[in-house]
Amino acid sequence: CHFVMLAMSPLMVLFVFVATMIFQAFSTWNYTRCPSQCNCFSSSNILTVDCSFRNLIRFPDPESIPADVQVINASWNKIFEIPSDFKFWFPDARILDISFNELTRIPLLEGLDRLQILDLSGNRLSSLPDDSFASM
Repeated sequence: CHFVMLAMSPLMVLFVFVATMIFQAFSTWNYTRCPSQCNCFSSSNILTVDCSFRNLIRFPDPESIPADVQVINASWNKIFEIPSDFKFWFPDARILDISFNELTRIPLLEGLDRLQILDLSGNRLSSLPDDSFASM
């Protein structure tokens, strides 16, 4: 009987490992689409892409950001321009923080239907186009 317990021990360890991995897979966000220079995570079911303090000069490619993101933080970088044809398509985004960059203008902010907080502070914006927030 003692031999059987020892033989089952590695099997039991494998079972616990697999069960843990399955639990983690279902309890965390799928990061398959995360900008390489950013950190993507889920906390309290809030999906966040954190690109802050990365010395970025461009806003991350929207194709690399998960569509179901809720918080996008690209603050404290050196982003000087967001191209006028740039399309934000993050319908679940609640917070967009692009503060403390080098922006002098922003494009039309479309595709941010549920946005509640937009932080543009600490940029070099002198004015905002009248239609910047038309879709909000």
